[in-house]
Amino acid sequence: MATAITRLKYEDRADLGPLLGRSMLRVSESFRGAVDLVVPVPLHPRRLADRGYNQAALLAAPVARSLGVELAPRALERHRDTTRQASLDRERRIVNVAGVFTARDPSRMDGARVLLVDDVRTTGATLEGCTAALRDVGVRAVLALVLAHRA
Repeated sequence: MATAITRLKYEDRADLGPLLGRSMLRVSESFRGAVDLVVPVPLHPRRLADRGYNQAALLAAPVARSLGVELAPRALERHRDTTRQASLDRERRIVNVAGVFTARDPSRMDGARVLLVDDVRTTGATLEGCTAALRDVGVRAVLALVLAHRA
């Protein structure tokens, strides 16, 4: 799994995104009926331009389709280009993403139940930052689904 994620993120293998996203479908079934929107963790626009795609959005698309809910790839925005989390310890990860995420179109998300999708969870700092931004605009519930967990 680590090799596939590395290829997806750093070796221009966008083709792996939908395949890896489909591998999340069995687990995502537990969210059926409990979510209104699937929201991928956003990349900063500069990183998105460099990579050409958001790997979390590629993972989230089959999940949203399978659950029959809207994929909202632009629901969150990362407004500061942060240091890559992989190079940081837990404390620095938390500081690195503090206040970095903003919810877009808040009226659309008021009262919504969101499934947040990302590729890897290490400390949870990114998911916590996204959750805080979603809660700030009235999202009722935030659940998270990740492809892999790194201890």
